[in-house]
Amino acid sequence: FLIVAGENIPYLNLINQSLKLISHQSRNWSKNRLQILLFLMQKLPARTIATKLGISTVAVYKNMNAGALDILRDLQHEIVKLINHTIQS
Repeated sequence: FLIVAGENIPYLNLINQSLKLISHQSRNWSKNRLQILLFLMQKLPARTIATKLGISTVAVYKNMNAGALDILRDLQHEIVKLINHTIQS
């Protein structure tokens, strides 16, 4: 499990519960699905991801839909923004 620790981090419980959910959900994913999520976090387009993994663009989109990868990418981005804002304050 991934967790964030600290005393003055707003929404700490929400962040940690979200990270636990991501860890739980991704536990049985294929290597490709994990790599697709990592590439999405790097803002790579589906066609580029498909080429890097040697799979079809359709397979990328199927993995994205089945794993809700766009939602997880956005959630991770929001968590990072919240933590960074707290650190800078």
